[in-house]
Amino acid sequence: MEKAARGSAKFFPGMAQHVDEMAFIHSCYTGSNNHSPALFMINTGTTRMGLPSAGSWVAYGLGSESLSLPAFVR
Repeated sequence: MEKAARGSAKFFPGMAQHVDEMAFIHSCYTGSNNHSPALFMINTGTTRMGLPSAGSWVAYGLGSESLSLPAFVR
């Protein structure tokens, strides 16, 4: 078992075999103490609803891989 998988194997045994291929971001933070405004801040840069998120901008710039499926779903 890989070094990174040791901590997750206890709680998520099925995911432990894939954890070395995942990326974990621990540096995201906001000044908001509520979950919803904090998510808006991480995804869009502001705590207010109604602005496009990073995923929608990436989909706008790169386009969709499939004509029958949307490129980004929030």
